[in-house]
Amino acid sequence: MQMFAFFIPMLQWLFRAVLIKFVVLTVVMIGLGIAVPIIAGYIAKFAGVQSLTDIFSAIPPGVWWWLSIFRLDFGMPLLISASVASFVIRRLPVVG
Repeated sequence: MQMFAFFIPMLQWLFRAVLIKFVVLTVVMIGLGIAVPIIAGYIAKFAGVQSLTDIFSAIPPGVWWWLSIFRLDFGMPLLISASVASFVIRRLPVVG
């Protein structure tokens, strides 16, 4: 019986500290994985694709070469989605 008395606080800590946080953060990440593309779809409607096309067509070829070297075609969407996810996470009362 003395051995089980030693394991009970460890199991309580494991359940409270690890399992509950894992479940909560998993639900938050799944929710963000669903919500961010939907929000981005709504924002894209207001951004105006034609105006962005006009802006990008005005960039000279030399600048495009440097942008492709620095992989801004990959990095900018990554930064924008990370910023949106960070903004949404800070607004959640459970996490923040």
